[in-house]
Amino acid sequence: MNTFKGKYECKMDSKGRIIIPSKFREELTKNNNSFVITRSLDNAIDIFPYEAWEKYDEKISRLSDFNPKQRAVKRFLTHDATSVECDAQGRINIPKTLIEHANLKKNILVAGYGDRIQIWDKETYDEILLKDLEIMNDLELDIL
Repeated sequence: MNTFKGKYECKMDSKGRIIIPSKFREELTKNNNSFVITRSLDNAIDIFPYEAWEKYDEKISRLSDFNPKQRAVKRFLTHDATSVECDAQGRINIPKTLIEHANLKKNILVAGYGDRIQIWDKETYDEILLKDLEIMNDLELDIL
């Protein structure tokens, strides 16, 4: 299983393309040239290698269509999911709906998040990181 770590800053061009860092690109395309991009539960975008997406999608599929809250989560996570591939320059084209969801501007942060990669607007990421630090300060660190 892929484990993505680290973070990289990059720029999004006017066509909504970003370069996936080579370290991440190698892991994403190890078993398949394409991968899945979708909404994150945060104001970010998740990129999954196909194997990780299949496991994630299996969990989503278990949600009940008869429960309105679970149905909403299912729609939220799957309606904008799409397969993408890197072009010859290592770029991906991010769909407009996902750019809007993550409020992406020009400065982007690409970060490893276990079995996936997350794409953040750099300013949003910095704000979330400050909130995360506040949460961490309140936690009992014995959970680790």
